[in-house]
Amino acid sequence: MTNPTRTGADAISAASLVKLVESIPGVAGMEAGVVSTLRAIDARIRRRNGDQRARYGLVIDHEQHLVTVEVSLNHGTRVLTVVEKIQHAIKDALRDALSDAATDYTVLVRVQSMS
Repeated sequence: MTNPTRTGADAISAASLVKLVESIPGVAGMEAGVVSTLRAIDARIRRRNGDQRARYGLVIDHEQHLVTVEVSLNHGTRVLTVVEKIQHAIKDALRDALSDAATDYTVLVRVQSMS
């Protein structure tokens, strides 16, 4: 049995966005807070439906049109610059996967720590 091609909201996964965020200069790594940890645990428990919307440190909420990212940044980086790069990178990835629907999404970046 082959997997059907995913489209729309299912075409982008939290895992792919985590890799994207971690590749941005200045990002030390994902650092999950309580909310994303609980959402990721819930998503793993309910994985029977193929839910790919939550990873530790990143949650995609298609109903609220919200992506929440929780990161640790390298010490000495310009926080605002890195946060803007994260927001733009995620918006671009959403635009590629969702086309015009991506413009409605808000990208919330929480800087949990500086390391």
